[in-house]
Amino acid sequence: MLNNIDIAQSSISINTIDLIIALILSLVLSTFVSFVYRYTHRSLNYERSFLTTIILVSPIVALVMLLIGSNLTLSLGMVGALSIIRFRTVIKDSRDMIYLFWAISIGLGCGTYNWFVISLASAILFVAILVLYYLEFGKNVHNDYVVVVSGEGEDSQKLLQQIKKVNSNTTIRSMDHNNDKWEYVFEVRVVNNDSINEHQIIKNIKELAGIQNISLLAPQLQLPV
Repeated sequence: MLNNIDIAQSSISINTIDLIIALILSLVLSTFVSFVYRYTHRSLNYERSFLTTIILVSPIVALVMLLIGSNLTLSLGMVGALSIIRFRTVIKDSRDMIYLFWAISIGLGCGTYNWFVISLASAILFVAILVLYYLEFGKNVHNDYVVVVSGEGEDSQKLLQQIKKVNSNTTIRSMDHNNDKWEYVFEVRVVNNDSINEHQIIKNIKELAGIQNISLLAPQLQLPV
């Protein structure tokens, strides 16, 4: 008899209409978040499964919050249950973590009946993301390139002067001489708003005699976010 009383006291009552509204609203908002993520995503590590995660994590969190409510016993039991779950998925892009927290926040808001608050907050976050996206906030104002030039002859001394003639932001990383053959590695910084670009640098180097090979690497060049 005592066990039945304890079970009855530990159970909570959830209004069916509130349950349906919370789950549907969390699904709608999380689906909206997934579209925003897909539209603004520009890196190489795009995964379709992450979109499913964004959509489903909100209603699941909302359901957990509805089940817990203000029940201390269920909340402690949920903490113990979640402690055995290990998340081994590595988040490669920090922006993915932002969208994941957004989806979790939607679930928390819908599960605690703060429907207007989470809807308004999602709209404000959407505007903020679009503003940052179209303004290209954080975009590099310059690009760093590594230029590897190899050749033979006596024009190796003129090589650095020829590159600096086009772009003064040039430094030597390494040089290697073997009889008449040589190889130079330069680090060249090109400002995005400058009239000089990497194609003009290569064209200027080719004007020297004895050039055999020119390689241009962009180790720090990233896709826009």
